[in-house]
Amino acid sequence: MASSSSVTIQIEPSMESDSGDSSVAEIQETEVSVIHYPEDPPVGFI
Repeated sequence: MASSSSVTIQIEPSMESDSGDSSVAEIQETEVSVIHYPEDPPVGFI
């Protein structure tokens, strides 16, 4: 779980740096979900 937390922290500052934080936030959240379940990676991710 510590890994997923670190990813979220890195995304927060990134959003502030980019002007389109809203669009980036949605896309980043999707990526985090994939990382959240490393045991069962979706076929699309591979």
